Amino acid sequence: MSDADAGADEGSSGGVDDTASSKPSLAARVRPLIRPELYRFLELFALCGLAFAQPILDIYGRSADVFVNQHVDGILVVAFGLIIVAIPPLVLWLVTLPLRAISPTVETVVHRVILALLVGVFVVQATAQNLSLAAAYGLAAAATIGVGVALFRTEALQVWVRFLAIAPPLFLALFLFTSNVTPLVFQSGGSEAKQVTVDNPIPVVTLLFDELPLVSLLDGTGQV
Repeated sequence: MSDADAGADEGSSGGVDDTASSKPSLAARVRPLIRPELYRFLELFALCGLAFAQPILDIYGRSADVFVNQHVDGILVVAFGLIIVAIPPLVLWLVTLPLRAISPTVETVVHRVILALLVGVFVVQATAQNLSLAAAYGLAAAATIGVGVALFRTEALQVWVRFLAIAPPLFLALFLFTSNVTPLVFQSGGSEAKQVTVDNPIPVVTLLFDELPLVSLLDGTGQV
């Protein structure tokens, strides 16, 4: 083989190696797609926690009788809390995710609109008890528009929203460890009723009046 042919072979193999090395790996191609979607999920997770998880967990945390009446054990109470915290943001994220196939810009616009609407829902939840319904909705509309404009003008607000992603786990912890459902979460199981023996039973007579008119119990002066 001549020196010219050898040089040509070396140049050809070198070109193949350069092409192979310049081709990005799968991880390098996927990483730019994963990070924005992770950020979007964190933003939805944070604002759904403020708009939905906190008020719902607060209501049920003060109403343990709802779980008691349904004979719900601790595992189901924990599952209920996890569902309230995780499912709403997951559903919203899955709704916006296919929009990337249409256009990343469309996905970004829809995502920011959803964030602004979640802020409006949070404002209604926070002010409805102290303001009239009209005032609460008016304030929520103003907050929705203001936050929406801010989201489209700067991305710094979205960065701050991501920091709020710590709030939903805190709401869940308060629900499980400091509310009225805490005894249900940590109960070891149902306890059997103890048998009680009465040494000197006393006869008890119970009178049940079915729709007895009150006037039949009163005398002429209005006394019983």
